[in-house]
Amino acid sequence: MNTLTNPFIIYKSSAGSGKTYTLTLEYLKLALQQPQTAFKHILAVTFTNKATQEMKERILKVLGQLSRKEISGSELEKVLMESLGLGPEELQSRAKQTLLHILHGYGYFAVSTIDSFFQLVIRSFAREMDLQAKFDLEMDTDAVLERLVDRLVEKVSRDKNLRTWLVDYAKEQIENEKSWDIRSGIKSLGSEIFKEGFKAYRLLFQQSVAQEGFLGEFRQYIRSERAKLKVEAESMKQKAEEIRVAHGLEWTDFKGGTRSFALNFGRLGDPEKPFTKLEASRIEKLNDLSEWASKTSKLLSQIENSYSNGLLEILNQIPVKQIQWNTFEALHRNLNAFGVFRDLILELRELKDEESILLISDVNDFLQEITKDNDAPFIYEKIGNQYRNFLIDEFQDTSEFQWSSFKPLLENSLA
Repeated sequence: MNTLTNPFIIYKSSAGSGKTYTLTLEYLKLALQQPQTAFKHILAVTFTNKATQEMKERILKVLGQLSRKEISGSELEKVLMESLGLGPEELQSRAKQTLLHILHGYGYFAVSTIDSFFQLVIRSFAREMDLQAKFDLEMDTDAVLERLVDRLVEKVSRDKNLRTWLVDYAKEQIENEKSWDIRSGIKSLGSEIFKEGFKAYRLLFQQSVAQEGFLGEFRQYIRSERAKLKVEAESMKQKAEEIRVAHGLEWTDFKGGTRSFALNFGRLGDPEKPFTKLEASRIEKLNDLSEWASKTSKLLSQIENSYSNGLLEILNQIPVKQIQWNTFEALHRNLNAFGVFRDLILELRELKDEESILLISDVNDFLQEITKDNDAPFIYEKIGNQYRNFLIDEFQDTSEFQWSSFKPLLENSLA
């Protein structure tokens, strides 16, 4: 495929299928167009330092081979000559010039990890982002997490609320047959802070859970809603029993006998599981009257009347009530974890301020702020270069945050 006429190209490949060769070839197709300057306008990003080093070495090695005619007649040489419309001598000359200018202007040879490129942009925007001039970019989030856990454990003796959260959290862990060691539990919770899954909801978290007094009020709210649902379940059971009795039926009279779905009406209001475990798909099938009684049943008329006089209505309320109960149960189980998580968030803020560090996991957040109100030319101006071509290795691993930061630059290059 000709990169000169196709501005946007996607290559799909599996491990060991020549991905590095393909990226090197695409880079050379671009760089050899203008030996003195073209390489300065190409940005190739990878996801690991190893991949970056491998790609750089491959590009320089091939340029050296082309300039010395060591791979004359090779498939790579043929593809480059065809793509650029060059003969062997001209290709050799351009390869020699390109290699020379890359070596003399190595700082412009932009093959790096995606994180390294983002760090370059962030440092260029330090003033606009109100960052301290001497902030340190912290790459090791595991080390930060260790310090964070240490600080939190040290606060236990001084912070009554934190002590309560941690004691209750440890009790829950033991009840669930998990390790009582709170440090490992805190680390597990803390690791979520650095993940993009949490960052998508961070603003909502800060407006709710992180607010003083919120969790205490939320605990009361959960208790109140769970109590209401238990009362509703008891009411549904009572109504169902009244309908059954009014029609002279037992729950085993319904289709299935001692294994009948109707037995679930009698289980409504259970203190631990107030709503039946009937699957929503099963309940949907039960809207068909034929699922309630066999055609030969002596009680067919009574069952049909009970179906029409309220049992079906009660049955169809169950899926919604199940979801509500399960939601509040999940919140109730994790409330102590929310409390610990809240303290981790607040402690991390203090840690970053005290040590003047910017976490690598925060890089994408800053980039989104940078690119949100700025067009691509201004961003290029700040980083001192003008990229026109982008090669992205392992594109499927590009996260949503990374993509949103790259997007304005790519759009500019495609315009």
